[in-house]
Amino acid sequence: MASWYDYLALVITIALTCAVIWGSMMIYEALNNAKRSAKQRLKNKGVNVSKHGVSVKREIRLVDRETYMDATQRGFVKALSNAYYGPAPEDSMHDATPASSPRRRTVKDSDTESVHSDKRGKKKRE
Repeated sequence: MASWYDYLALVITIALTCAVIWGSMMIYEALNNAKRSAKQRLKNKGVNVSKHGVSVKREIRLVDRETYMDATQRGFVKALSNAYYGPAPEDSMHDATPASSPRRRTVKDSDTESVHSDKRGKKKRE
């Protein structure tokens, strides 16, 4: 015959199994709600996500070639202006080390002593 310990172990096992099943169902529901709300937010922004793929709906249409060319040119100008790290050097647009580099080395002609620029632009000698 089973003792009271066996019955207690059975009840605890059944309770834990039910808790795991209930927790899994709650996690599944939370993930589905998150997915549903994310899809709705994307749909409000013009991006439709379905099982067949993603489609993007734009509200602004480029009416003619002139508008298209202006938008393309603005994109290239923005990309070019963001292509440099720090301020562009004055002498060359394609200098390998930017002017804001803290470890830029220059050599004096008189005594060939190396000079470093620190972060504030002050020069210190080695």
